[in-house]
Formats: sequence, C-alpha cells, structure tokens
Amino acid sequence: MSKPPVFADLNYTSALDASRRQGKLLLLDATAVWCGPCKVMDRTAWIDPAVVDWIRQHAIAIQIDVDAEPATAKQLAVRAMPTVIAFKDGVEFDRAVGLKQPAELLSCLDGVMRGENSLVKLTAEAADRPDNMFWRMNLARALANAASSTRRRMPTCGFGSTCWSTTLRWSACVSRSCSLRSAIWSAGIPRPVRSSQRSVMRRRHSQRVCRRHSMTGSR
Repeated sequence: MSKPPVFADLNYTSALDASRRQGKLLLLDATAVWCGPCKVMDRTAWIDPAVVDWIRQHAIAIQIDVDAEPATAKQLAVRAMPTVIAFKDGVEFDRAVGLKQPAELLSCLDGVMRGENSLVKLTAEAADRPDNMFWRMNLARALANAASSTRRRMPTCGFGSTCWSTTLRWSACVSRSCSLRSAIWSAGIPRPVRSSQRSVMRRRHSQRVCRRHSMTGSR
C-alpha cells in the first residue's frame, strides 16, 4: 500500500528514537488496506498543504499497516482504524480514532502542541453543555477508548484513592481537583467499586439470601 509523501520510511522504534533526538513529536497513523476511512484520509488530510507544513515543522510522521505489523498494533492497543497517535518525548500523549478532515486533524495537532489532549477538550465541551447528551456520549466514548489502551498505575490523587491512567495520560485525574474523574462520573460511567465496598456488598447479599431461606424454610 503506497503512503502519502508526508510519512517517513521508518518503523515505529526508529521513528520514536528519531523524534527524541530531534526534539519533535511523533505521529503514528495506524491503518489497513481494507479501511475505507483510512483511504479517505490518505487522499485528503495527509496531503493537505496545511497539515503537511505543520508536520514538517513539528513532527515526524509514520504510517503502519496493522495487518502487516500486528505486534506493533498490539503493543499500542490499536483496535480501530484509522487511529492517529501522538507521542511527546517518546511517550504517548494523545490519540484520535476515526476519520478526521484536514481542519479537524489540525485542531487536534495544535491541541497537542498546547499540551491539551482530546479528553481535556471533550471534558470542557461536555461541561459547557451539561444537558447535551451528544457531548456526554462523545466524552464517554473517548474514555472507553482510553480504557482499552495499556493501563499504568498512577499515584494516589487528592481524594486518597488510587487513580488509573491510560497511555492518553489522564493528567487531570491526578490533579488537585481530580476533575477528569468527576467528568467520568458525570458522563454516566459508574464509579469504581473499591475492594472494601465489594466485601460489604457480598456480605449484604449473603444476609439477604439467608433471610430468604429462613422465611421459606429451605436451605
């Protein structure tokens, strides 16, 4: 499969090393020969003059075929195409899943340069529209995509409980306000159940079963 000229002829490991040495971002576009939206982006976003100029200034871009490089796709937890992953200093900072038009892709890239990942932007948008189910669903979908990535245990937050971070680096989750975790709950995702809570729930369930059995005279 031919690649747009903006993509360097490097594998993932070499590109990651090159981005570190040059002090640039690494953009990785995960695609497949059978992926229709990927082909649309190849014909539009990845050859758009503004996008190409941005990448030449700020990043090294590579494209991988998930079928030809399954180990890399598994390592990066790629589960849908197209997926564009942005790395800063060799560490994944953000990812965008799905078809992106040139202007939309540029907005994502500019956000990465400002230190804003997609979850931060979606959280702000959902907060501005608290009654809009569309934005809450967008946030929930982004959080679900984040949860599917490789998880790393992070330090405890201000609430005294341990927060989880994905390769999207949920920085807000370990901030003083723990604002991202609040956004997770407001998006309709259940709060995590702690082990102590699970024990209480099991004990109460056992008590209900015993009472029910005693009332019916059965064991």
